[in-house]
Amino acid sequence: RKDVIKFGKEISPNKFYLPTPPVHREITKLLLDQTIKLLNIIAPRGIAKTALVTIYVLHHLFLSEDPGQKVVVIISKTQALAKAILQTIADIINFSSGFRRLFGYHGEVTAKTWREDMIVLDKGDAIIARGTGQPVRGVNVGMQRPTLIVVDDPEDENNTKTIEAMEHNLRWILSNVLP
Repeated sequence: RKDVIKFGKEISPNKFYLPTPPVHREITKLLLDQTIKLLNIIAPRGIAKTALVTIYVLHHLFLSEDPGQKVVVIISKTQALAKAILQTIADIINFSSGFRRLFGYHGEVTAKTWREDMIVLDKGDAIIARGTGQPVRGVNVGMQRPTLIVVDDPEDENNTKTIEAMEHNLRWILSNVLP
């Protein structure tokens, strides 16, 4: 419960096969710090930020000490990229023997909803994939608002071409993502 890296190695050993760099420990320590309500991770490309956050989403859903239903919204620059992150999570839930050993089966067969943009597990927890600019405000599943919102690489060369476009992105994040 207290070690996201160890959890990742157990449920997704093919993603966590190299020695863990110190920056991963720093990031996961910040992710687990419940006093931090907003966290912006800025780190070089290629250090597996998305892989860490993917495992953290599963940690939030299955190992969080907070009781009750959880709803996670994953946002990326496009919905296609957010869906790719959701697909990685879906594959772990559906096929990982380590995940199944820890939590039993919660995959596609028993899920209430299993789509490429939304999964609602048998216990009511949900993961939703959205692209930058898509509606996030008002999202709820079973009367539960998001308990975790992950914004992974929300900007690209298409939505940062002008100052106006970047200001639009910032306004969208401030008005739709932040509570």
